Amino acid sequence: CLRGNVTPLQYADLWLWNHEPAVHTLVVGAARPTDFEDHYHAAMLYEQRQEIVQAIEPLLQARETEVLGEEWVGTWWNGLFGSHNPTKINVANIVWLWNLLKAHGMYDFCRARYQALENNHKNWDTWVPGFDYDPAKASELEALLSNCPNKDKVLTCLAEAHDWLHSSKKDDPAAVAERKERGWVAAYNLQPDVPFPERKKPKVSSKEA
Repeated sequence: CLRGNVTPLQYADLWLWNHEPAVHTLVVGAARPTDFEDHYHAAMLYEQRQEIVQAIEPLLQARETEVLGEEWVGTWWNGLFGSHNPTKINVANIVWLWNLLKAHGMYDFCRARYQALENNHKNWDTWVPGFDYDPAKASELEALLSNCPNKDKVLTCLAEAHDWLHSSKKDDPAAVAERKERGWVAAYNLQPDVPFPERKKPKVSSKEA
């Protein structure tokens, strides 16, 4: 987002406000007062939203076309379905995550969203419905995707996304090495400081205890 001199969060807000009709309500997950700063600064840039979005959006779209191919970018969603299918696997959502990971290297974002699908096996979340990919159901999915023009590639995307994003691969040495080689590392830290629950507890000596 350097072209528009805004942070990723600020761009996201401005992109939403640049629609007609514009999104009028933003839900901000804040752990500390400073988490509101990006959104405040975005609001100050409201009158420049069109100019900023028009400077950045074509670059993101060009990157997707370069990496994924023009045909795939224009058709990947055709024939896909969400969680309302016999397998309950959220196919469209997983392929979308695959796109983000391949084109933009958004590993942390994609892994968090994929983990939400994994968690649905224990506690179904209607806000983020559906299950993660199950290799054992590949044949069943193939039949369900009979009307999908990109069926073979979609099945490949599902398998790759599962291999890259499943919780079991988070700390796997080979997977960590692959992510580093592909450049799927954090490029921007959205946190101004470490949240209190994540801070390391100071060591307490026996005398202090």
